[in-house]
Amino acid sequence: MSRPAAYLERCLQLARIANDEFCEIMIAEASVFHAWFRRDAQRAIAWFASVRNPRKLPPIIRIRANVVLKWAQNRRDEADASWEEGLAWIKGLPNTPLRSSLEQSWLEWRQEINERRLTS
Repeated sequence: MSRPAAYLERCLQLARIANDEFCEIMIAEASVFHAWFRRDAQRAIAWFASVRNPRKLPPIIRIRANVVLKWAQNRRDEADASWEEGLAWIKGLPNTPLRSSLEQSWLEWRQEINERRLTS
């Protein structure tokens, strides 16, 4: 089992002791896992469909899920637009070290997306 799969599995095991909000985030993350690491659009869509109210997810979690769901469905232009939406949301945050870290991480993810584009 891969490291991301093991982490996700452990989080899902512990989710039963968590509140509903955390469980919804874990379901969204399961969707991200299947889209990004397994490249399984059907399972990713099924997991995301289990989120009761996606609009209540933290915006960056929702946007990230949209990026990878569109990517897994080979809707690359839409994935790029969702990624840009995420960057704009991050840049709208107060200028703090946390925002800088999040922005740096988001930009690094863009490089990873571009690398995958070249190999797929």
